[in-house]
Amino acid sequence: MKIITLIPVKNEFDILQITIPIISSYSDIIIIADQFSIDGSRQFYQQFPKIRVIDNNQEGHYSSVRWALLDEARRIEGEKFILYIDADEFIPPLMFKNFMEQTKIETGCIYSFSWTQLWKTTKYYNYSRTWRDHFKPIAFLDDGTLDYNSTQSIISDHTARVPSFFSDGHPAKIVQVKNIPLIHLAWLSWDKMQMKQAWYRCAEFIISKNANRINYIYSITLDSNKTQLESVPFEWLKDLMIPEEIMTFQSKWHQNQIFEWFDKYGIQFFEPLQIWHIPKLRQAFEARMGRIPVDFKYAFLFRLKNIIKPFIPKIIISFFIRAFNLNRDRK
Repeated sequence: MKIITLIPVKNEFDILQITIPIISSYSDIIIIADQFSIDGSRQFYQQFPKIRVIDNNQEGHYSSVRWALLDEARRIEGEKFILYIDADEFIPPLMFKNFMEQTKIETGCIYSFSWTQLWKTTKYYNYSRTWRDHFKPIAFLDDGTLDYNSTQSIISDHTARVPSFFSDGHPAKIVQVKNIPLIHLAWLSWDKMQMKQAWYRCAEFIISKNANRINYIYSITLDSNKTQLESVPFEWLKDLMIPEEIMTFQSKWHQNQIFEWFDKYGIQFFEPLQIWHIPKLRQAFEARMGRIPVDFKYAFLFRLKNIIKPFIPKIIISFFIRAFNLNRDRK
């Protein structure tokens, strides 16, 4: 049985230098769907004979890249244990080896690992209520006989990364792997991750224009006094090198595209989103609009403005928005 790891990538050279050597230690083949990377990622792949690269020619953030990766993996003959991960994730190699040796892997099962967030340092992970029981379905056995119904299956960043239905209409059986983490390194690079999450919000808002839903979904990405941290067990990172420089990583391409969207749609279009805690974005808003952005908690003002706009002069609406801003600043 081959172990095949599937990863979508766009400009992740910094983090790939950390994760690819780890992933390579337990993968027979790594298939990467690269989306126009220009940061050296493509040159980096060439150092690893296990890596195969396909092109992701989509312009935006679409989950169909998961299907393209699956199609490529299924071209490989034989029984395959398929792992779907992101560039900034890995399973501790020794723990994964033990899992494979001690588990009877069954066809038709989806294996869901504990999605674990290292939080600003490799010493702690986030054990708050939102994260402690967060399992990520990422793996399944493909014996070459199963077929997946893409019209029913869901592959999405907000649900599973793997097919949830087979062609006969039966849902996959979910097996939780409780004692082995899928370690997520993104929150070690705090500033980079905040900009990336802002990018996600903006990308989804352009399509859905539903700020309340987007703000709710992404509220867990923010820090708070309620964040509960636990010490990272020794065996999770045993013999692994996670350099401290990861904490200073930045994401220029996310920032650049956000500013391109500001130019295209107008920065005020994105005002209902919870992104203005990021200094560079807030400074841009103040420079362009001559005021601070309305707090996302008052997003109802935008809906109210659209309702009463035909009846009340714009100057009065602006007065109420400014009043809310001044009141918030005093607090």
